[in-house]
Amino acid sequence: MQIAQRKNCQEHQAEGSNPAPVAGLLVERIGDEVLVLNPSSGRIHQFNHTAGIVWRGLDDGLTREMIAANIAERYEVPIFRALKDTDTMIEQLKVLKLLNSPGKGPGPEPVME
Repeated sequence: MQIAQRKNCQEHQAEGSNPAPVAGLLVERIGDEVLVLNPSSGRIHQFNHTAGIVWRGLDDGLTREMIAANIAERYEVPIFRALKDTDTMIEQLKVLKLLNSPGKGPGPEPVME
């Protein structure tokens, strides 16, 4: 199993864009789920398939509307519902301090000892 380390994500931080995952996170995709280790806090976060779609979309620099469209298509739900769920997940990721605010850059790299 190979774990990907989240690199500098300034390219995803264009003015007015969505937040992007902070630098230094360790990310592993297992089936439909995503595991994220935050070395600075020592916490591991496990995301189900829907949350993983949001995470991967943000990591790929997609807009919240594009992410919601992917969810709406995948689960055959109305776009307004998918957009609400996408926004809720983005807010939860912000609370967990796994995302940078748009335009603020990636912040300092976590120190690994």
